This record gives sequence, structure tokens and C-alpha cells, in this order.
Amino acid sequence: MGDFPWTEFVMSPGFGGLAAVVAATIAYVGVHKTVKSRQAADRKAQWWDRARWALDLTLHDDSEHREVGYSVLEALGQSEYAAEHETDLIDAALDRTLDAYAAQGEAEEPGSTPEAEAQWTPENDDGADS
Repeated sequence: MGDFPWTEFVMSPGFGGLAAVVAATIAYVGVHKTVKSRQAADRKAQWWDRARWALDLTLHDDSEHREVGYSVLEALGQSEYAAEHETDLIDAALDRTLDAYAAQGEAEEPGSTPEAEAQWTPENDDGADS
């Protein structure tokens, strides 16, 4: 073994210990990434469960339930777990929901009443909503 001085180190207990530390570090990094990925997937699944619940509320016959659904969807849209595609899907679903209610003559925006809608005219709009 005199020709290659590194072969003595490779055969030493010190190298065995170093190799064990390197292997443990690699394993830790792999497990850590897997756990983080799983947590993100779980949070995204919970986000979608809440979004589905809120979307169902927007289809409810009662306007108060619909208002809660719209409010929850607004909050979910601002969540850190809502990517661009999720907010696009929710916007599309809400547009369809609102279009369906408008077609039935029952369109109501959250916080408004049919009486207020009927009384609104451009002349009496003070611009406070904008």
C-alpha cells in the first residue's frame, strides 16, 4: 500500500466515520425535502377543500350563504397557497355562478340587496364603492 498514500486513509476508521456522516447528511436532506414537499401538498389539498366548500356556498339559495362563500373565496385568493392558476379557476367559477344568478334575475353581489340594486342610478352614485 505504499504506492498510494490515500489508500491508507480510505482503509482507516476516520474515513469510515466521515463516510457515515456524509451518508447521514444526504439522507437527512432527502427526508427534509420529502417532508416539506408533503406538507406543501397537504396544505394545497386543504386549500382546495376550503375552496370547494366556499364554491358550494356560492350556489346556495340563501343570499347570506352565498355572501359567506364569496368572502371565503376572496380570503382564499389572498392566501399564500393560492397560485395564479387557482385564482384563475376560482374567478372563472365565480363568473359562471354570477352569470347564472343574473340569468335568473337573482344576481346579488355580497353585501347588496335587491332593493339597493333597483334604486341605484348613475346620477346618485357617489363613487364610494370604487
